[in-house]
Amino acid sequence: MLVFVTPRQGPSSLGIKKVNKQNPLSKNVSSPLSYDPGILFPINREDSRINLSDFESIEMFGFDCWNAYELSWLDLTGKPVVGMGRIAFPMTTRKIIESKSLKLFLNSLNNEKFASIDELSMRIQADLSGVCEGEVDVSISLLDSRFLAWSSDEIGECIDQAELLAPIDIGNCAVNTSALVSQENLEHISISETLFTDLFKSNCPVTNQPDWASVVVRYSGSPIGKSELLSYLCSFRNHQGYHEECAERIFYDLWRTFKLSKLFLAMSYLRRGGLDINVYRCSESISTLAMLPRRIRQ
Repeated sequence: MLVFVTPRQGPSSLGIKKVNKQNPLSKNVSSPLSYDPGILFPINREDSRINLSDFESIEMFGFDCWNAYELSWLDLTGKPVVGMGRIAFPMTTRKIIESKSLKLFLNSLNNEKFASIDELSMRIQADLSGVCEGEVDVSISLLDSRFLAWSSDEIGECIDQAELLAPIDIGNCAVNTSALVSQENLEHISISETLFTDLFKSNCPVTNQPDWASVVVRYSGSPIGKSELLSYLCSFRNHQGYHEECAERIFYDLWRTFKLSKLFLAMSYLRRGGLDINVYRCSESISTLAMLPRRIRQ
């Protein structure tokens, strides 16, 4: 278990050599035949946060958890082994990893021999921590692990049946922040509730391919209108942004619009290329124990 308690500020540089590389999403790249950590492509977290005015004034904690479903290596006899990896990045790492480059990196392990799962985990953890410039936690499970089960239990009130304030403007890629309206006559009321939707979609900023997610908003404070929240979240439908960027934008907009004392946001993205990404942001310290069970679409 990792506990992430330090907001925003990333650790000092670990002395990683700066190399100008091209994002592999923009190229046709074959899977490497041997171990190649150099294929990992970092992206600065600060590049998206700088567009959110006074971002540093908001107390925000969290982590990003990636599940790797296409993970295989060789034991010392040369026999293939398969498993599922879980990689947790605290939001304090200076960089995130571009997902295609992570997939290619994991594929580069397919023909490598490891004496144990622990040895493999430590190798992956060291490589990712170095590139991200911050501590990354890696765990690997065999396919009979109980941790791989999914849950169909409701996690709150589904808002998917709420009416949209207006139809989706398919020609507009701008996020409709104006859909979030704090009702002054309700600002003195404080409630606690959990709302979720399975209708979220955004697009990759490089390829414009769709990214689908379930979104959970758990909060305490002045009521957030269900139609307003759903209209806002659905306005991301043609927006281009990385998963972590979208999550921090949503947290930022909700916190600044409504009088909230607590806010928990979870975005569970569907897998692409054998990886799913789960982004957690919270107004209080949060650990990986707060992770929600995988949904059936994952």
